[in-house]
Amino acid sequence: MSPDSAPFSITGSGVVVTVSWKDQVHAIEISAGDWALIMSGAGLELQGEDFLDNGIDYETEWDFAGGIDGRLEVRFTPFDGDEWTVGFTGRLRDAAIAALP
Repeated sequence: MSPDSAPFSITGSGVVVTVSWKDQVHAIEISAGDWALIMSGAGLELQGEDFLDNGIDYETEWDFAGGIDGRLEVRFTPFDGDEWTVGFTGRLRDAAIAALP
């Protein structure tokens, strides 16, 4: 882990990463093991929590690549759809990151 990523190391059970789009906040809990993989720069895709918007149920997919300064992309699709829409794209560092106990 580079010295620059040290503030993002954890000692608890994992982290919560939070982003927003369309005036909605979306978060995912990441285990300590998965967080270590992400911080190493490895690519990792995780299924996020579902959400409801205007009566439509959506599922989310969180795609991490390149460590703390790498890309974070969060996509969503209706449960009955097959096309994904990007809700958030940016650096992981730009998301809110909080340690879990």
